[in-house]
Amino acid sequence: MMLFGIGIGVLVGGGLLTLVLKKSAGINKLGMASVVAGDAFVLAAAIQGLAGCYAGEVYQFFLPLPVGAVLFSLSPLSSFFLLIIAVVTGLAAVYAPKYFAHYGEMSGRFKAHWVLYSMLAASMMLVVTAQNAVFFMLAWEGMSLSSFFLVLFQNEKPEVRRAGWIYLVFTHVGAACLLVMFALLAQASGSFDFDAMRPAAADFSPALKAAIFVLALVGFGMKAGFFPMYVWLPEAHPAAPSHVSAVMSGVMIKTAIYGIVLTVGLLGGAQGTELWMGWTLVVLGLVSGIFGIAFAAVQQNAKRLLAYSSVENIGIIAIGLGIWFIGMASGNEVLAALGLMAALLHTVNHALFKSLLFMGAGTLQLATETLDLDRMGGLLKKMPRSGLAIIAGAVAISGLPPFNGFVGEFLLYSSVFAQGFGSSLVRAVYVIAILGGLSIIGALAVFTFTKLVGTSLLGEPRSDHAAHAHEVPASMYVPMLVLAGLCLFIGLFPLPVMSALKLVLADSGLVVVDQLPSGIVSSLAAMQWVAFALIGLVGVLALVRSRILSLHKVENTSRHKVGSTTWDCGYHNPTPRMQYTASSFAQPLASFAQPLYSPHRDASIGPDLFPAPVARKISFPDLILDRAIKPMYSWISRAFETFSIIQHGNTHWYVLYIVIALLAVLFWSFVI
Repeated sequence: MMLFGIGIGVLVGGGLLTLVLKKSAGINKLGMASVVAGDAFVLAAAIQGLAGCYAGEVYQFFLPLPVGAVLFSLSPLSSFFLLIIAVVTGLAAVYAPKYFAHYGEMSGRFKAHWVLYSMLAASMMLVVTAQNAVFFMLAWEGMSLSSFFLVLFQNEKPEVRRAGWIYLVFTHVGAACLLVMFALLAQASGSFDFDAMRPAAADFSPALKAAIFVLALVGFGMKAGFFPMYVWLPEAHPAAPSHVSAVMSGVMIKTAIYGIVLTVGLLGGAQGTELWMGWTLVVLGLVSGIFGIAFAAVQQNAKRLLAYSSVENIGIIAIGLGIWFIGMASGNEVLAALGLMAALLHTVNHALFKSLLFMGAGTLQLATETLDLDRMGGLLKKMPRSGLAIIAGAVAISGLPPFNGFVGEFLLYSSVFAQGFGSSLVRAVYVIAILGGLSIIGALAVFTFTKLVGTSLLGEPRSDHAAHAHEVPASMYVPMLVLAGLCLFIGLFPLPVMSALKLVLADSGLVVVDQLPSGIVSSLAAMQWVAFALIGLVGVLALVRSRILSLHKVENTSRHKVGSTTWDCGYHNPTPRMQYTASSFAQPLASFAQPLYSPHRDASIGPDLFPAPVARKISFPDLILDRAIKPMYSWISRAFETFSIIQHGNTHWYVLYIVIALLAVLFWSFVI
């Protein structure tokens, strides 16, 4: 436990030390070093916690009011989330200094960034270890506020300020729901300590349990990004620096997944769950997954695409959590274990490949000075190492072997087929609905990330910046390659990962299962060999290709290479304008689902026989923000404008209003 305390101290202390430096280079180096050092201590503590060294131990100390008693523990479940947070925040910190180099000398902003970044990392770690509701909410608020100010790094831009305020509103609506939830739990149990709430859950009424579940779903769902509470993600992620987006999408929204799992424990585990709760999560997950990836598929902004993809992946995690709930409510421990293991495994997987892809988007932005996929192209030849890492992340997030996404989705499919789920009719509906939804999600994911890789890395450059791009510094692409390696490791060695997850579940008391179904274990073992065979096949094909090209290399007497163009479909001089862009690639899908997307075209070709050149841009308004929240806000604003007639700007009128209000209160008190 001392390692954990030292790590938190190094994180916060190192961030504060940057305030005394003056040069941007020194500030960024110190900020990065302190985060990496603090994360190293926390990582060591998390590994010990996963091994069960701190099982059952709760540590306590006291702070002045309003904090009071601070209780925290490193249970296997908390250590599991700590491990993810430490890895992602540490690698993102290594990525940050060279990413910041293109901003120039901005020492004041860099100081604020590293103070806030260290606070964000530390507060996330405290959220997943807190054992007291008051301390949990203080850490949760610290996480929300520090991430809010990190999003506002370039606050001189109106779109950045708009994104920050949208995020702040949504995160505090969620926090209000969590405050009410913990107040209900404290009132029913007589304490704000989690250890006191768990035994008291046996006496909770069904109505109280339902209220707590709904409040947790809304409160944590606002942070996680469930549909329709996801609105802040596509706004905040493009606005924030890329490594901050990687941390927010990779690990910060996962603290909400931890919160849902924590709530189940506070409700008494299996005794506190009901079937309708599980079905609610499954339906919410399917809707989030399909909607998120459908809107990701038509985006031209790389980071906005990845933000919508996070909604999809959170939906997949919610499906796993829903299956866990259903298994507990129906007394099927195997179904419950498979569901929760699938949810936790996809939590790890998404933390790795989404962090990698957001960092990749940052490298593309530095190389081309844009996030618009329509202005990229041909970058794999210019940036081979970064491009290779992005391709690995795209394959992983698409659920294809031999990477971790395939293993995670296989486990989720296996949980759907688990034995013993009710009658045959219910089972048929259950299997068809979930498998159909997952199939749609998987197909659209492949479509979306084929578009991302194809339009950014392949083909020919579609802008001058793309044509003159070059590889980013090693400190930027090495963290990406490390994350790609971790994605590959889980895909190649799924059985050890499953064994570790089973220990986490057993030691945390969430699900107890002695042995996974033999069919799943044998399938995972077979997948391991198939993954190695696939890598071997790719390697052989690469060697064969290299050999064929070397044999066909022709040189003239002056040793200059003689080359020829590939078949060009009859076009003598093909240009980059003849390639697919991100917009044209997604056009068939946008046309097919036009009622869903309602595309907005900001220019049109005139009726003249020889029309003048026009710049045409197609955008896709968000279903909730642009087509629901904004119209509702406008209606409310117009309704309240009717009261503007009482705003005269005259102090005498305002004094009269106060007198009338006081007389009304007196009349109500003494007469009514």
